[in-house]
Amino acid sequence: MNKEEYFYTFGLVPFETIYFENGELHLLYEHYNRMRRGFKTLKLPFSLPFKKFEEYLRDYITKTNLSFGALRIHFKGKEPIIEEKEIKYDREKYNRGLAIKISKIRKYSHNILNYIKTFNMGLNVIEEERAKSLGFDTCLFLNEKKLITETAFGNIFLN
Repeated sequence: MNKEEYFYTFGLVPFETIYFENGELHLLYEHYNRMRRGFKTLKLPFSLPFKKFEEYLRDYITKTNLSFGALRIHFKGKEPIIEEKEIKYDREKYNRGLAIKISKIRKYSHNILNYIKTFNMGLNVIEEERAKSLGFDTCLFLNEKKLITETAFGNIFLN
């Protein structure tokens, strides 16, 4: 088993989820760079140029005739795997805001997995389910310094 296959069995697969609407792929270059950083951190090969990354996603949108949604992209070897991803937060939740529970679990600030996005998200799944069972929409993780690190499955935008 090679390193990529070995990592794959443990969910150490960099991926990105990209929101799109009316042909615009939101924050695409930032997502591409985060994915590249994930491969680099895991010391896995990734030589795909940005334009090709964008082309894969645009081709998928064209083939499926989608105008709005989210796409998840990861790679198995050099082949992209793209799929539609459910958007958990509809317009109503977006407009009213989310009810967020602060998780009791702390994300250690020196853990390299906090800074890359991989399928290894068991902790996030468990904590979000716990928050939902208490009537919240999701949970928020803090680090040992009580600084915000992330939500279970959403971006945080500060104004």
